[in-house]
Amino acid sequence: MPALADEATKIVEITCSLKSSEYSLVPFYAHERGGDWSDIAKKHRIVKGETTYLLGEGKVTNTCRLQSSIVQTEITYNPPSARGTCGGTPYGIARIRSGDKLVFAEVIHSCTGGSPSEVRYRVKTGWEVCFGVDNQRRCSSLPDA
Repeated sequence: MPALADEATKIVEITCSLKSSEYSLVPFYAHERGGDWSDIAKKHRIVKGETTYLLGEGKVTNTCRLQSSIVQTEITYNPPSARGTCGGTPYGIARIRSGDKLVFAEVIHSCTGGSPSEVRYRVKTGWEVCFGVDNQRRCSSLPDA
Protein backbone atom coordinates (compact mmCIF):
# COMPACT_ATOMS: atom_id res chain seq x y z
CA MET A 1 0.00 0.00 0.00
CA PRO A 2 1.42 3.45 -0.88
CA ALA A 3 2.27 6.01 1.78
CA LEU A 4 -0.76 8.11 2.57
CA ALA A 5 0.70 11.44 1.51
CA ASP A 6 2.67 10.41 -1.55
CA GLU A 7 1.79 11.25 -5.12
CA ALA A 8 0.63 7.71 -5.89
CA THR A 9 -2.30 7.65 -3.43
CA LYS A 10 -5.26 8.36 -5.71
CA ILE A 11 -8.67 9.24 -4.33
CA VAL A 12 -11.94 9.87 -6.16
CA GLU A 13 -14.57 12.06 -4.53
CA ILE A 14 -18.12 11.58 -5.83
CA THR A 15 -20.88 13.85 -4.60
CA CYS A 16 -24.42 13.02 -5.63
CA SER A 17 -27.44 14.97 -4.45
CA LEU A 18 -30.95 13.75 -5.13
CA LYS A 19 -32.34 16.95 -3.58
CA SER A 20 -30.46 19.37 -5.86
CA SER A 21 -30.00 16.85 -8.69
CA GLU A 22 -26.25 17.54 -8.86
CA TYR A 23 -23.34 15.15 -9.43
CA SER A 24 -19.62 15.75 -9.16
CA LEU A 25 -16.59 13.49 -9.67
CA VAL A 26 -13.28 14.96 -8.49
CA PRO A 27 -10.11 12.88 -8.76
CA PHE A 28 -7.26 13.99 -6.50
CA TYR A 29 -4.11 12.78 -4.77
CA ALA A 30 -3.99 12.51 -0.96
CA HIS A 31 -1.03 14.91 -0.69
CA GLU A 32 -3.04 17.65 -2.47
CA ARG A 33 -5.55 17.89 0.36
CA GLY A 34 -3.38 16.84 3.27
CA GLY A 35 -4.96 15.29 6.33
CA ASP A 36 -5.21 11.67 7.34
CA TRP A 37 -6.48 9.38 4.57
CA SER A 38 -5.62 6.14 6.37
CA ASP A 39 -9.30 5.12 6.61
CA ILE A 40 -9.74 5.25 2.82
CA ALA A 41 -6.55 3.25 2.37
CA LYS A 42 -7.91 0.54 4.69
CA LYS A 43 -11.59 0.52 3.72
CA HIS A 44 -11.33 1.62 0.05
CA ARG A 45 -14.72 3.40 0.36
CA ILE A 46 -15.97 5.98 2.84
CA VAL A 47 -19.40 7.61 2.67
CA LYS A 48 -19.98 10.98 4.35
CA GLY A 49 -23.50 12.26 3.69
CA GLU A 50 -23.92 12.78 -0.06
CA THR A 51 -20.18 12.31 -0.72
CA THR A 52 -18.38 9.03 -1.33
CA TYR A 53 -14.58 8.75 -1.27
CA LEU A 54 -13.06 5.85 -3.21
CA LEU A 55 -9.46 4.63 -3.22
CA GLY A 56 -8.19 4.92 -6.79
CA GLU A 57 -6.93 1.41 -7.48
CA GLY A 58 -8.32 -1.67 -9.18
CA LYS A 59 -11.94 -1.32 -10.23
CA VAL A 60 -14.16 1.08 -8.30
CA THR A 61 -17.86 1.66 -8.82
CA ASN A 62 -20.56 3.95 -7.50
CA THR A 63 -24.27 4.25 -8.25
CA CYS A 64 -26.47 7.14 -7.22
CA ARG A 65 -29.80 8.70 -8.10
CA LEU A 66 -30.46 12.17 -9.41
CA GLN A 67 -34.00 13.45 -9.91
CA SER A 68 -33.90 12.60 -13.61
CA SER A 69 -31.82 9.39 -13.74
CA ILE A 70 -29.55 6.83 -12.13
CA VAL A 71 -25.85 7.72 -12.49
CA GLN A 72 -23.40 4.82 -12.62
CA THR A 73 -19.69 5.49 -12.26
CA GLU A 74 -17.05 2.88 -13.01
CA ILE A 75 -13.31 3.56 -12.86
CA THR A 76 -10.73 0.96 -13.81
CA TYR A 77 -7.08 1.42 -12.83
CA ASN A 78 -4.38 -0.74 -14.36
CA PRO A 79 -2.14 -2.48 -11.81
CA PRO A 80 1.25 -0.82 -11.20
CA SER A 81 4.00 -1.97 -13.55
CA ALA A 82 7.74 -1.49 -13.88
CA ARG A 83 7.23 -0.71 -17.58
CA GLY A 84 6.17 2.46 -19.31
CA THR A 85 6.22 6.14 -18.45
CA CYS A 86 3.36 5.87 -15.94
CA GLY A 87 3.82 2.25 -14.92
CA GLY A 88 4.38 3.03 -11.25
CA THR A 89 1.37 5.36 -11.07
CA PRO A 90 -1.19 3.96 -13.50
CA TYR A 91 -4.06 6.14 -14.66
CA GLY A 92 -7.72 5.28 -14.42
CA ILE A 93 -10.37 5.11 -17.13
CA ALA A 94 -13.60 6.65 -15.83
CA ARG A 95 -16.94 5.82 -17.40
CA ILE A 96 -20.04 7.69 -16.28
CA ARG A 97 -23.51 6.66 -17.42
CA SER A 98 -26.67 8.65 -16.86
CA GLY A 99 -29.50 6.20 -17.40
CA ASP A 100 -28.54 4.24 -20.52
CA LYS A 101 -26.38 7.02 -21.97
CA LEU A 102 -22.58 7.08 -21.67
CA VAL A 103 -21.81 10.73 -20.86
CA PHE A 104 -18.09 10.47 -20.06
CA ALA A 105 -15.30 8.00 -20.87
CA GLU A 106 -11.85 9.48 -20.31
CA VAL A 107 -8.57 9.08 -18.46
CA ILE A 108 -8.33 10.44 -14.92
CA HIS A 109 -5.28 10.58 -12.65
CA SER A 110 -2.90 10.73 -15.62
CA CYS A 111 0.74 10.98 -14.56
CA THR A 112 1.46 13.10 -17.64
CA GLY A 113 -1.17 15.75 -16.81
CA GLY A 114 -4.13 16.92 -18.80
CA SER A 115 -6.70 14.95 -16.82
CA PRO A 116 -10.00 16.56 -15.86
CA SER A 117 -10.20 18.16 -12.42
CA GLU A 118 -13.96 17.56 -12.26
CA VAL A 119 -16.83 15.98 -14.18
CA ARG A 120 -20.18 17.34 -13.10
CA TYR A 121 -23.88 17.60 -13.75
CA ARG A 122 -25.95 20.65 -12.88
CA VAL A 123 -29.57 21.17 -13.86
CA LYS A 124 -28.77 24.60 -15.40
CA THR A 125 -25.67 23.54 -17.36
CA GLY A 126 -26.05 19.79 -17.94
CA TRP A 127 -22.97 17.55 -18.06
CA GLU A 128 -19.62 19.36 -18.05
CA VAL A 129 -15.95 18.49 -17.83
CA CYS A 130 -13.57 20.89 -16.06
CA PHE A 131 -9.82 21.36 -16.24
CA GLY A 132 -7.63 23.36 -13.87
CA VAL A 133 -8.28 24.49 -10.32
CA ASP A 134 -9.66 27.49 -8.47
CA ASN A 135 -9.72 30.66 -10.60
CA GLN A 136 -7.94 28.84 -13.45
CA ARG A 137 -10.78 26.29 -13.82
CA ARG A 138 -12.41 26.06 -17.24
CA CYS A 139 -15.52 23.95 -17.79
CA SER A 140 -17.17 23.00 -21.05
CA SER A 141 -20.26 21.03 -21.97
CA LEU A 142 -19.82 17.38 -22.79
CA PRO A 143 -20.89 16.64 -26.38
CA ASP A 144 -24.10 14.67 -26.79
CA ALA A 145 -24.62 14.43 -23.04
